[in-house]
Amino acid sequence: MAYSSGQGINISLTASGDMNDNQYRFVNGASTGGQRGRFQLATGGSGPAPIGVLQNNPKNLEAGNIRTSAITQLAVNADTAINVNDFLTSNSVGHGVVTSTAGSNPYQAIALEDVASGSGVIIAALLENGTVQADNTP
Repeated sequence: MAYSSGQGINISLTASGDMNDNQYRFVNGASTGGQRGRFQLATGGSGPAPIGVLQNNPKNLEAGNIRTSAITQLAVNADTAINVNDFLTSNSVGHGVVTSTAGSNPYQAIALEDVASGSGVIIAALLENGTVQADNTP
């Protein structure tokens, strides 16, 4: 089934660093030298709550278009297979990865497509925040 990622809620923030080659990765808010309204690449464990997924490739100090809700394209790392309905969070380079540890791991997206393996593969995902429960449901 094809999914459209053309509609959603997007915000615009300023890139803290060059974001070339980071389109469709998770990003976090950033404060650089006390300046607000910026974002950076999500880093997983040290930044476990991404604000959304970058939709463009801005250079340093250019505007980034960040999808915060609805369906988006998402770059994933499938070291282990990703299946439809898997809960996804960010790894250290902003790629979506499966999270399933009940009660302790938040998720930021739900996979809408399967991926057997590969890094940087683009899939459709539904942006949604939650915590995986003991029965592996949101």
